[in-house]
Amino acid sequence: MPDVQGLAYSVTEPAAALPLGFTLTGAAAEPAGGTFTAADARFSGAMGSDPVTVTFTNTYTAAFDPAGARIELPVAKELTGDRTGWAEGESYTFRIAPAPGTNPNAARLPVQDTLTLSAARPAGAFTLDLSRLLDTARAQAASHAATPESAQPEPQAQQPGGSAGAAAPATPESATAETARARRQPQPAATGAITGVYTYRITEQSGTGAPAGDTVTLDATVYEAQITVTDDGAGGLAAELTAFTRLRDAQGNTLTPPQDAVQALFVNTVASAPAPTPSPRPTATPQPTAAPAPSAAPVPTATAAPTAAPTPARPATPAPTANPVAGVDAGGAPTAAPAASPAPTPAPAVPQTADAFPLTLLGAGAALGALGLALLRKHRR
Repeated sequence: MPDVQGLAYSVTEPAAALPLGFTLTGAAAEPAGGTFTAADARFSGAMGSDPVTVTFTNTYTAAFDPAGARIELPVAKELTGDRTGWAEGESYTFRIAPAPGTNPNAARLPVQDTLTLSAARPAGAFTLDLSRLLDTARAQAASHAATPESAQPEPQAQQPGGSAGAAAPATPESATAETARARRQPQPAATGAITGVYTYRITEQSGTGAPAGDTVTLDATVYEAQITVTDDGAGGLAAELTAFTRLRDAQGNTLTPPQDAVQALFVNTVASAPAPTPSPRPTATPQPTAAPAPSAAPVPTATAAPTAAPTPARPATPAPTANPVAGVDAGGAPTAAPAASPAPTPAPAVPQTADAFPLTLLGAGAALGALGLALLRKHRR
């Protein structure tokens, strides 16, 4: 094209002309030549003998609304059977993992793969961070070519001296029509690698800290959660929990059809060992009863000495009365001897007993009797 050869041109792509979600990342000319200035989104060059085609490269980037970039999958634990309360130090661990055949990016989303619940925290949740998908989107971004709104060649001054072969100035109209042709090449959306369904399964893995003697049966339930990620094509990504179901029951049996769930609830059965029956304490063998000490032989009661039969007091034998002797009276005449006095009657014998009459009294009585006899005799004289 001899009439425009050497004519300078520039092409720009205003940001306002880009679809939502797209940004200008580069530009190039075919045939090669020219310069791209990112600051003002301008590509500049000079016309040659052949038409020039400028291609602008746009990159699509979508993002999640901050409020919808995370999804929580609640998990809870209960105990039943012989014990419903948690023991100190008792805990159970759960796991979330991508289901077979799901989106390969699913493994990147859980903030944690395991969750441990305890007496202090009997409920919790697995968190899926959807913003992690954006790294994948950027790594697999596709290009999108957009038609620039302006492609105006800039007139170039004639070479000094008007040497032969110098390019004649061209009108803007001819430059637009003949040179800078833009090209649009629709590309698949860059988020095609991250949109779709992400499927996860939640199971109970283990438990620890149950009291000695307790047998805890873990819950074999399998829960499945499906997260659907969509792109609105205007730079917006959205994620939604579209299904939460039980695939297997507590015994591990498949549920057909799966049952809807609002949380992953696991119920463990506790069987406590019966408290041991205390062995009866052996009955102490009774101490043999001590044989009673033999009773002391009773002291024999002293037999009262038999009361001696009182010896009857012998009547005092009165002294023999002297035979009266014939005497003489005062005149000298002989007197006849007086008749003999009759023997005194002895005092009756008083029976004597040791208890009633002491011997002293007996003796006193005898003395009085003797005294009486003596007085009698004296009187007779």
